[in-house]
Amino acid sequence: MLGVAVALLIVAGSVFWFSDSQQQNPVVAATTTSVATTTTSASPTATSVATTTTSASPTATTAAPVVPTTVPAEPLFGEELPWLLLFDDGLEGVLAIDPNRRIGSRRVIDGQAPGDQPYRLHLTSHRLVVGWGDIHSADIETGESVLLDYATIFVKAAEEGRVWMVDYPSGFIGGGNPTVWQTSAVTGTELTEPVELTIDGYPAIGIPGGLAIETQSGVALWDAESGSVTGVLGTGRGFVSDISPHTDARLAWCEDECDEMHITTIETMEDVIAVHPNGHSSLDARSARFSNDRRFVAVPSGSDVVVLDMETGDNHSFSVPGAGDLTLFVGWAPSGPDLFVATYGYGRQSVTVAHHRALNGETTVAELPAGGTLSLVVLDAGPGSTWLTEADQTPDDCPSPGVWPSGQSEICGFRF
Repeated sequence: MLGVAVALLIVAGSVFWFSDSQQQNPVVAATTTSVATTTTSASPTATSVATTTTSASPTATTAAPVVPTTVPAEPLFGEELPWLLLFDDGLEGVLAIDPNRRIGSRRVIDGQAPGDQPYRLHLTSHRLVVGWGDIHSADIETGESVLLDYATIFVKAAEEGRVWMVDYPSGFIGGGNPTVWQTSAVTGTELTEPVELTIDGYPAIGIPGGLAIETQSGVALWDAESGSVTGVLGTGRGFVSDISPHTDARLAWCEDECDEMHITTIETMEDVIAVHPNGHSSLDARSARFSNDRRFVAVPSGSDVVVLDMETGDNHSFSVPGAGDLTLFVGWAPSGPDLFVATYGYGRQSVTVAHHRALNGETTVAELPAGGTLSLVVLDAGPGSTWLTEADQTPDDCPSPGVWPSGQSEICGFRF
């Protein structure tokens, strides 16, 4: 094992894209509920709807469900926040939510489509990259989309404003040796020469100057300039979760049953072993996400989320009330220690959303009466306002799309 430093925390939950050995639990449709807001601090005990504050703890148990109440007039999370939430609708577009004004909108994004692509919404350099086959990016300030390139899928690059194109000769993931190249997420300009990957594995995410490749015998670190593998992390079946921003990037990965997660600094190979304090096993590290300032890592684990402070080495966990067996999706604010967590909402009529403040451990939970959602990204409210429109309608007037393509051409707005 590579320079193990210290055992800290962390596990991982599932994401929308699953391996053959790590499948998502089935869900059933839920009935529409009113919004209920709860504020708690990270705690090892379940909390009720009433506000409760306790000291942070490295352990957590499932919290009691949020009890629906009458929709209050105040902001969704009880305070004004400078962000918007953008949810993938699983088919062709997004659901945008302004938690302050309690308005939402659904709109189509050019290039977005149903499928098993590993990234459905990827935000980089104020562009939202989506799709498979025809890969597009949309300007978050104008909403206008451009065609970047043609490839089977794209994956996140370590460098800001770029993505890796991964094109399989068969047209589907795993069908032959893929050709890979890096592309500007803004203009679509090819930034590296297309190269065939002959490594037996899956190119999962970008690292500085190359790709991290999941293989049956570890995570291979492939350098684009030399075309060679410069190192291998682990010895078992490898799974990659996320890459942190900046040049001294850290890779979150695990192997085999994922009972441990590693956070490895690519340049120095310094490694931190991360395990859940409750001893959970069979974990999917693909849900771990680094904060944009690189200080924190958030990892779902069942109905819990574990947060590691990479600066202090401290960790704490919190529960998402009512999450049960639903998959959790996490998204960090563009800056600072604010984390948002949402339950799996595809095929459902509502979604539970939590706002967690990583510095003080406080969590506010609300029920959003609009479902049909998967992963989310968080936008600054100013530039992101183009995704919203005000309308005196209810969420039922703007249902999530049931077919693809839905034929929707206009933004559908509602209040809640």
